[in-house]
Amino acid sequence: MNKIKEILKAQGRSQAWLAEQIGRSYVVTTNYCNNKTQPSLFILKKIAKALDVDIRDLLSQTKDRVLSLIMRNSGRKGNVSSTHNRQPSVLKTDRNRKSSKKNRGSLRTTKTGGRRLKAS
Repeated sequence: MNKIKEILKAQGRSQAWLAEQIGRSYVVTTNYCNNKTQPSLFILKKIAKALDVDIRDLLSQTKDRVLSLIMRNSGRKGNVSSTHNRQPSVLKTDRNRKSSKKNRGSLRTTKTGGRRLKAS
């Protein structure tokens, strides 16, 4: 989240002006201001220079927000920390790939052209 729109309003400047200053289209700049997309660090530096503010002033404080979410969820069953103990689902797909490789050699074609597993 960024505070570009707030700073523009405080300085009495428009999004069109900012778009011209940073060399981006009005639509892209509007998306930055409305937090629909976030600018890259390079663009943030351009915005900070154009607005004559420190780059940190453009960014919202998220630490307090994250802490409040953790505190709110800590009283529930399955709190935030319990999700980190799960086994990643990627491992399951790796096991499935290994087992399917074993079965590949045991496929044979039937007289009708279909494939079926060879009886072991």
